[in-house]
Amino acid sequence: MTTLKERQYQLRETMIIEAMYELLVKKGFTATSMDDVATRVGISKATLYLHFKSKTELALRIIVQQINDVASSIESLEPTLPVMERVRRTLYAGIQRRVKMGAAKIDILPEEIFSDPKYQTAQRHMAELGSTLILEAQRAGEIRSDLPAPLIQRFIANMFNMDVEGLIDGNNSLEQLSDQIYDLIVRAIRP
Repeated sequence: MTTLKERQYQLRETMIIEAMYELLVKKGFTATSMDDVATRVGISKATLYLHFKSKTELALRIIVQQINDVASSIESLEPTLPVMERVRRTLYAGIQRRVKMGAAKIDILPEEIFSDPKYQTAQRHMAELGSTLILEAQRAGEIRSDLPAPLIQRFIANMFNMDVEGLIDGNNSLEQLSDQIYDLIVRAIRP
């Protein structure tokens, strides 16, 4: 059984993560300070540092959580769904998250995030899930079999690493942009 103090600690940490995410979406990584996060949560900076040693550590936690959330959504898809419906749902969910994070100007991140073992583990797991789904779709004749599955997987992964902020204009909503990116990917990989 958890104590009141442990529950309060966990609740405060959740509030910190949510505040940082909101600030990343609003201001971006570079413009967000730990002071901003502490103020938004209503705690002292010293209390914030009890939970996270740095802004980079906090951003890492959010990014890994986002990757793991997408992985969980892939794993929770009903295996009886047609393979292209699973591909569609997977791509669309990933694109929507990426577009939202791209709009957050989160692309400017310290290199130490990308070299962190937690980030790399999460990315590897996502790549494995993606490759498995691509191979299944290729066997079903739904995705081009003239291209190696790893190439398709890397192509899609690179689409998620693009500068999404540069694609956002006043004429398209994030939803419309998600639809357009999805359409481009599917047109490239369908036979």
